Amino acid sequence: MLLHRHRRLGSVAFVLCLLAASPLRAEEESLSRLEEEAADAARAGDAERLEHLLDSLAKLDDPKAAEVLLELGTDWPQAYRSVLFRLSGKLPTPLRARFFELARRGTERQRILAVDACADRRDDESEAVVLAALKSKPPALLRTAVYAARKRRLATAVPALIDLFERLDGGEPSVLLYDVEAALLQVTGRSFSTATEWRSFWEARKGDLVPPPSAEEGHRWPRTRVRARFFGSRVLSHRVVFVLDVSGSMRHGDPPRLERVKREFERLLGDFPGKAYFAVIAYSGVNGSLVRGSHLERPLPPFLGGKRWLVATGKKLQRATRSRKAKVLEWVRQLRPEGKTFTSEAIRRALAVPRADQILLLSDGQPEEFDRVTGEPLPVDQVLEGILGRARASRVRIDTIGMGSDGDEFLQRLAEGTGGSFVSVPE
Repeated sequence: MLLHRHRRLGSVAFVLCLLAASPLRAEEESLSRLEEEAADAARAGDAERLEHLLDSLAKLDDPKAAEVLLELGTDWPQAYRSVLFRLSGKLPTPLRARFFELARRGTERQRILAVDACADRRDDESEAVVLAALKSKPPALLRTAVYAARKRRLATAVPALIDLFERLDGGEPSVLLYDVEAALLQVTGRSFSTATEWRSFWEARKGDLVPPPSAEEGHRWPRTRVRARFFGSRVLSHRVVFVLDVSGSMRHGDPPRLERVKREFERLLGDFPGKAYFAVIAYSGVNGSLVRGSHLERPLPPFLGGKRWLVATGKKLQRATRSRKAKVLEWVRQLRPEGKTFTSEAIRRALAVPRADQILLLSDGQPEEFDRVTGEPLPVDQVLEGILGRARASRVRIDTIGMGSDGDEFLQRLAEGTGGSFVSVPE
């Protein structure tokens, strides 16, 4: 009798354990399903479904959802800005707590996206994340933290920004150094040439500093440390990749657009310092789809349909010695216009160049790219999201130059989305 009662109690306890565990299992299954479906939507370019799935993920009362969102944003460039939007908004408490934990101690890729999201948050935890990231070492993470401090105009970030300025000043010109100076100007409304001047200013004003309403109320924009310009677009770094559109439309104009580019590039190299490093990528495009069985996420091969659509001076940056510049100039002179405009693929190659922190893109039109399965043209907005996701994840600045007006809107949005500038070259 007693044994029978114990057995019944054991059965009841077992059933209660199952009932208690079932909501947890259901949440895990829901999280796994949403993650898989979101990846499928990103792969298929289904933006509307992707937005719906990311919304559902951001509402889950599960800390693991933070990791899933960060992984989706870093694995799928076209999802980056959508994930960024969700993480910068209101989050369920468990998800929010895990998000801030990963923002401080996650992988570098996770931290870059998390700090990027903190640029649009306004809580104390996100401010602490930005301040901590300003003391990190990876250049891409540092550039993201500087961007966040500048966007939020964090007066509490001024000491760390001055430390960064002191560390970088006197070294080679870089996008990071320019961004640090721009952030200090944005936050304080002032600009100084030395760390000593900055520290004196901060000691006198740190108790009552009020960030100016706009940067224009500051004394001036940060100085440009590299004299070279390309059609008026500023070269800010000693580690830059030039990406040149040589599609068929570049033969238009009088003189032809590509001939104008060659002459301007020769003038640019004349001003380009010998201590700098650079690479050049020239691209066009072809019709068609990938052969069956191709890996759909890898970069396109430079040969498609028997034609070479992409050429480059190399996979790495090279020192701008006199002899190297002469060889590259002769290489540029041999370029001929033909084909379509695979802009996102060319930018993808440029982003893969080690240690480059600035890309100067010159094009005369919108991208003309195809779905890798169907061969159908891709919408311009979809192409743009993919480029912006990759550039934001690596925190490379893209400055754009438009010849003609067909691609001006695309090029302007691309520059703005990466912290770059846009220059329009009249015919």
